[in-house]
Formats: sequence, structure tokens, C-alpha cells
Amino acid sequence: METIDPQLLRVLLAVRDAGSISRAAAALGYSQPAVSQLLTRAEQRLGHDLVLRGGRGATLTESGRVLADHALHVEAALAA
Repeated sequence: METIDPQLLRVLLAVRDAGSISRAAAALGYSQPAVSQLLTRAEQRLGHDLVLRGGRGATLTESGRVLADHALHVEAALAA
């Protein structure tokens, strides 16, 4: 079983909401390369693409959406 980093969940939510990796990074206070590297490493570890990168933004794949949909519940459970 692969461990999911809570930081990845926050990044996926930010990408979903912002519509781009650059805007997500800015919203989180991270650099764009740091967010891109985190996503790439996670995709390699999990064996699934999480984000579709395009010239004008980024959208979540089905796998990315599933993780993002559960992210708020996971973060609430971790906080408890």
C-alpha cells in the first residue's frame, strides 16, 4: 500500500481550484518548480497521472480528482 503525503492532497486541491500549477503554487506559497516536482514524484510512485498539463493550465485526471475529492476528509481526519 502506497502512502499518500498530505501535502500532495493540498496541492491537488489547489491545482483543481486554481486551474494551473503556477497559480496553485502561488496560492500555497510554494515555487512552481517545487509543486511540479512533488506532482511528478507522486505520479511516478503511484503509477498514475494526476494532472493533465497544458499550455494554458492544468486539470486533474480521474485519479487526481478521486484523491482531491477525498482530500478534505483525509485532512479533517488527520487534524482530529
